Amino acid sequence: MLFIDCYGTAAVVTDKETLKEKWVEELEQWFPDGIETEGICLLKVTSKRISFWHKDEEGEYISS
Repeated sequence: MLFIDCYGTAAVVTDKETLKEKWVEELEQWFPDGIETEGICLLKVTSKRISFWHKDEEGEYISS
């Protein structure tokens, strides 16, 4: 398994054009009404620090 930990600032995106641009067919299993699903949104994260762990590997990225 891969674990990712991300710290930063998030913004909620509800713009329909952006939702349409980012939409992938596999999301239909959770959002059958597509981008018209009530309350659907994206989170845009500007990361300051990202850490990951995968088996014996681990790493970290820190934004300057």
